[in-house]
Amino acid sequence: MPSSRYFFERRAQEERARAASCGNSVVAAAFRRRAEAFQRRANAQLDEAFDPA
Repeated sequence: MPSSRYFFERRAQEERARAASCGNSVVAAAFRRRAEAFQRRANAQLDEAFDPA
């Protein structure tokens, strides 16, 4: 089963791809914000892996 970090990184990648292919700049900005949020969650998973306390 993939790790939660992998899941969030994959979702961030998907959202960035949606933003790149979207013709509407407002909608693309929303996809980029979602991608940033998923990437932050992936990074938080990474931090927990190194510091489980």
